[in-house]
Amino acid sequence: VQIERYNGIAWSIVDSVTLAVSNTTKVINKTLATPLVVETSDRIRVNFLAIDSAAKMVNVVVTMKTIE
Repeated sequence: VQIERYNGIAWSIVDSVTLAVSNTTKVINKTLATPLVVETSDRIRVNFLAIDSAAKMVNVVVTMKTIE
C-alpha cells in the first residue's frame, strides 16, 4: 500500500505500508518517517498495488494530525 500526495501537478509517494492478508480485523498504525506538509488544495490517497483474492473487504482509515 502506498500513501500518495497530489499537489495540484503530480502524485508523489509519501510512504508505504505492507499489509498482511488476514480474515480478522487488523489495525496497523503507521507514523510517517517525515512529517507531511500539505496545503488545503493537496489531496492524499491510498494506493493498493495488489490485493490477494482471499481478501473480501478492505477498510482504510487515514487519520491526519496537525502539528504546530
